[in-house]
Amino acid sequence: MKKINLSDKEFSLFIPSSDIRLTVKRMAERINVDYAGKEVVLLVVMNGAMIFASDLIRKLKISARISCVKISSYQGMHSSGNISQEIEFDREALRGKHVIVAEDIVDSGVTMEYLVRELKMARPSSIAIATLLSKPLSFTGQSLKLHYVGYEIPNCFVVGYGMDYNGLGRQYEDIYKTT
Repeated sequence: MKKINLSDKEFSLFIPSSDIRLTVKRMAERINVDYAGKEVVLLVVMNGAMIFASDLIRKLKISARISCVKISSYQGMHSSGNISQEIEFDREALRGKHVIVAEDIVDSGVTMEYLVRELKMARPSSIAIATLLSKPLSFTGQSLKLHYVGYEIPNCFVVGYGMDYNGLGRQYEDIYKTT
């Protein structure tokens, strides 16, 4: 089995890039149907979702703009519960638009619930969440609906395809999990 080492941790292959490509394509196909004829803004949660979002937007056939926000609650391998927002989104650019949040992974849902509350203040036409990975066993988001989910995964730490461990591992095409 393929393994990588990042700093003090070893990770083993979890989801190969060929599977990821097919999953992203299927997600884009659903979005294309659901948002045909609508004005969409794909709001990318930086830094982790940048690779997922760039692959996703290239598969979209609908009219879509892209915008970014940088928000996080992770420190090391765990969510701290404290939300940090380093890059704000343009509220005026989202008003009246259909916003699709592109996220790499939804763990507890705390960060995403915060972001959705903030987005609602911009008064978009709708808000949907497209996440490559979801951890249902960690999820506590009572009021949060995940509209497009690539994979439901167990409670493990993952890197690759934009996700990192202390800033390392984003460049890998595959997704790896802790061993």
